[in-house]
Amino acid sequence: MRLMWDNMKSTAIRQGLNMYLKSGYGEVTALEFDGKQRSLRMQLMLHGETSSIDIGIDHFEPEMEGENLYVRLTGVTVSRAWLQELVRFRVEGKRIKVPSSLAGMAKLVLA
Repeated sequence: MRLMWDNMKSTAIRQGLNMYLKSGYGEVTALEFDGKQRSLRMQLMLHGETSSIDIGIDHFEPEMEGENLYVRLTGVTVSRAWLQELVRFRVEGKRIKVPSSLAGMAKLVLA
């Protein structure tokens, strides 16, 4: 039952991210969500790239503050060395505000 629920959430997360990204960045082509571990694996095809980028998040922790949703990501891996360094310095372990256009969907999926 959990696998079916996680698959449904994976689809919802991928669709939400694609609505946000397609306006100029690219597209999530595959996404796996594990609700028990609070982890994600995805493939992202960015505009201008010739091959997809693999992203892994070993753990995410959602945090609410009023109406705002934040997440902390740990164990983030990226298949591009320069992006891995950027994530290490700017994303890993930091509190990140979820854009309001994604927050409503994210609150439902992460509940």
